[in-house]
Amino acid sequence: MLTDAQIVTAIRHGVGGDGRALFIMPSAMYQSLGDDDVAAIVAYVRSVPPVDRAEPVSRLGPLGRVFLAAGKMNGIQEAFEIDHTAKQRAAPTEGPTAEYGNYIVTVGGCRLCHGPTLSGGVIQGPPSPVPASNITPEGLKAYDEASFARALREGKRPGGAPINEAMPWKLTREMSDVEIRAVWNYLQTVPPKPFGNH
Repeated sequence: MLTDAQIVTAIRHGVGGDGRALFIMPSAMYQSLGDDDVAAIVAYVRSVPPVDRAEPVSRLGPLGRVFLAAGKMNGIQEAFEIDHTAKQRAAPTEGPTAEYGNYIVTVGGCRLCHGPTLSGGVIQGPPSPVPASNITPEGLKAYDEASFARALREGKRPGGAPINEAMPWKLTREMSDVEIRAVWNYLQTVPPKPFGNH
């Protein structure tokens, strides 16, 4: 059984209890998690009933190695890419502020799909790339705060068209009103960019 410290190391550093780098553990964004949020994750993990089975060793297959060699799978083992000496920062105070919205966008992984500038584009990797929407003010012109909240809660665009299920709205629908408003307020402060302009 992992200790609390080993779980924290897995979350923030992408290193498993056996000291090996974890596959597909987004520790670069999780490094920004505040201590209270990491403690809440550990508490949740501890609340889940244990499973008694041996997990197979993760290995990268031939297709995965091809994508990795082509530079299409950066972040597969972030333990080798992140600064393990980075100091932890406290999470901003929860509220409908742009600062708190930036925190949610960062630890929620929005930039993994929408890109570093949040201007969208093609998501890299198999099996079929799906273009992510531009969520800078340029791409959100058709939205107001209410329709943005509907997109995150129901997976619907302002006109009612469904959003591709690659957008994890079944997870974002669990966000509180304050969290959604904070994200909306933060996105209004992002520099407008044309679609896919990173």
